Amino acid sequence: MLVVLQKKKRKNNNCTTSDNKNIIVVMLLVTLSCILLPGVSALNTFGGISSPFNILNGLLSSPDDKRREVLKLELLELISKSSPPGQGNEFTTEEDRLRFEDLFYNELPALNPTFPNSARDSSLFSGEWECRWTNEKELNFLVRSGLFGDAWKRTYQRISIPEQQLENYILFGEDGESKLSVKSTLIPDETNGLRFNIQFYEASVNWRGFQIPIPPLGKGWGELLYLDDDMRLQRDIRGDCIVATKVKVVY
Repeated sequence: MLVVLQKKKRKNNNCTTSDNKNIIVVMLLVTLSCILLPGVSALNTFGGISSPFNILNGLLSSPDDKRREVLKLELLELISKSSPPGQGNEFTTEEDRLRFEDLFYNELPALNPTFPNSARDSSLFSGEWECRWTNEKELNFLVRSGLFGDAWKRTYQRISIPEQQLENYILFGEDGESKLSVKSTLIPDETNGLRFNIQFYEASVNWRGFQIPIPPLGKGWGELLYLDDDMRLQRDIRGDCIVATKVKVVY
């Protein structure tokens, strides 16, 4: 781009000082966008929340913040190319699986900005979270098989810490009219700031207008390995893990 501008300048020696300043401003903006946008828009590519202030945040971010964004993007790209919804622990290559596990269990948790009280951070933990990856067998089975002929559409959770609520939804069919929903209480643990306790109290299947209640069973806990404003890494009492990105803020 610089070469093109220089050629134009040689052809037009009457270029004013104002024009030169405008060219310099444009060049600086283009350069900044090339440096900042790939990093700050990483999660937006995969459905995360984007903000008009992302570019400014990028300029002011610390080395740890920048490292987090790089690792988060790498994790989501690994999922997209090597372990799409329904596959669980099956990755295209063993190298991809090992890299995913290192990112999930080690590198990102080491940079967790909400440690050691992630589960108590209401402003970040609350929200609508899209499931990007999980190794939960029951959920992956439904993703692969669908619901009575309706193909899987999306899996998400709604969490409200002030209301102590966790709602799980799996939608099926083109319009998402058919769904499986499971609701539970969610209460941050009193002694471990990374954990929260859940007690299921309602579940149902809604298929093309017909609703079938399911007896809700069980209780347990979840643990946040990583939590920031748009990504959550979590494992539970059974060892099931989830990668989720926030798609909506819920208070």
